[in-house]
Amino acid sequence: MNNMKDIIISVPSPTSRKIAREMGDVSRYRKRAETLEFARNLIRWGNTKTIEVEGKELNKREAIILASDKPACRALLKKHKIPVPTASEKNFPVIGRSQKHRAGDNFYFCEDKYDVQEAKENGAVYFSRFYPKKNEYRVHVAGGRVLLMSVKEGDKDEVIWNKAISGFRFRHLRRRVWLNDNHLRSMCRTAKKAVKLLGLDFGAVDIMADAGQGHKPFVISEINTAPNLSPLAISKYIRYFREALEEPDEDDDEDEEYEE
Repeated sequence: MNNMKDIIISVPSPTSRKIAREMGDVSRYRKRAETLEFARNLIRWGNTKTIEVEGKELNKREAIILASDKPACRALLKKHKIPVPTASEKNFPVIGRSQKHRAGDNFYFCEDKYDVQEAKENGAVYFSRFYPKKNEYRVHVAGGRVLLMSVKEGDKDEVIWNKAISGFRFRHLRRRVWLNDNHLRSMCRTAKKAVKLLGLDFGAVDIMADAGQGHKPFVISEINTAPNLSPLAISKYIRYFREALEEPDEDDDEDEEYEE
């Protein structure tokens, strides 16, 4: 234990590699090549390996496990009156998902009971009423504050708004935009509550919004513990990590706007 270091331990992720490289004195370990047993300070980037930590641990393994279990995560959020998609197998159309999934994988759009049965045969274990969103946002929360808010842009006629599948991208909003918009501020407050409720130190909260009459103003679809990040977002996470590990960082630009 004499050679313990500050570590970012990660699922396979180019973002975690960039964070470790830019932080310099933080080593990175990947899920499939770990022999790590001890760390001085630990940043978990979606990884749940059991490790003995001497100092600070950002994102406990139990919190990541809960966030990754989508049905359990949504159930907990709903119990605490945080808006999530309405669970349903019959109020068509519905969306079926596997228990653990990433991005647009294992996604089933079901228009009748036969589609539901086929989705179950292919691994879907939970279903929710289709939320016909007009907008989708991602709120990056860390240390109890919003680091960044982004909006998805692309062809909104697509059912799945995913970069790999349909070419969507995130555009970061200027801080003053969401601070001066009550609807967006409400999303940010709710995102902070959700991250805290799950016991996470940081997370990227995906929010579907503006489905119109008969639907909630917005719902949280999931909370990511290993998100892909743009250079601007990486700089903000690094600043948070250094502050959390008691290492001051130079000022960053709060009011820049970039695409991810």
